[in-house]
Amino acid sequence: MIALVAAGSGCASTWETMTSRRFRDKPFETMFGTEDPLTVLRQDPDGEARAKAMRRLKEPAANGRPQAEQDEVMQILSTAATSDPSPWVRMAAIDALGKFQDSRTVETLAAAYYQASGRTEPEAQPAPVVVTAGGRTPGVPVERFGLHGPQGFPSDQAANIRGRALEALARTGRPEAVEFLARVAGGQELPANDDPAAAEFVRQRAVAGLGQVRSKEAVRALARVLAAEHGKDVTLTHLAHGGLVSLTGQDHPADPQEWNAVVQAGFEIAPE
Repeated sequence: MIALVAAGSGCASTWETMTSRRFRDKPFETMFGTEDPLTVLRQDPDGEARAKAMRRLKEPAANGRPQAEQDEVMQILSTAATSDPSPWVRMAAIDALGKFQDSRTVETLAAAYYQASGRTEPEAQPAPVVVTAGGRTPGVPVERFGLHGPQGFPSDQAANIRGRALEALARTGRPEAVEFLARVAGGQELPANDDPAAAEFVRQRAVAGLGQVRSKEAVRALARVLAAEHGKDVTLTHLAHGGLVSLTGQDHPADPQEWNAVVQAGFEIAPE
């Protein structure tokens, strides 16, 4: 069983904040998060401050900011999502990208998915990063996060990063994101030699993500998962069926033949 990883919080997080150099320099802004998040990211502070700034970050282009600022933010988030030594910073960057409408987000999130292991050698199926990593990687001690050279993150952390990337892809709602989710849900695009429990968790996140995308292609992909997994995998069947009911508004049982008939006959996406 893969446990979902939440970003650091509570007493440990507060203590790290209060003992950081940034807190000593700007105690009010650091404690209450009032400093401009892009300013924080430009100054490249410790990992926790970067993660907090990413969670408050808004897409520049969607708020009337210049294209140069949009490109800068995309580069920062892309670098963090694919290569930061902290899994928490990676997931914060991934979450931020999931809220962006920039057409580059899908490719960047796919790259974050492929590179989730944290290994220094190339992944088996790397996706190209949209923006070149021009900025330096934050100077966070790698020992603090369990990243020691080529072996990368533990399997459960890598699976959680992949799961977050899939959830972010679903939030974009873009057709190319649906295609990627469908391939993962169908058992493709899974890292070679991955832990079986981790692979199962990742597929579940992909199917759940499809159930959040209000598009006809997502319904077709869920119908394929239901047909392939019915009588084999209870969890995937349940997730696919739930997504089909939610997206179409039709309350058929988890019978692949009935849902294939729905797909063949034509359907509309139910209102939210």
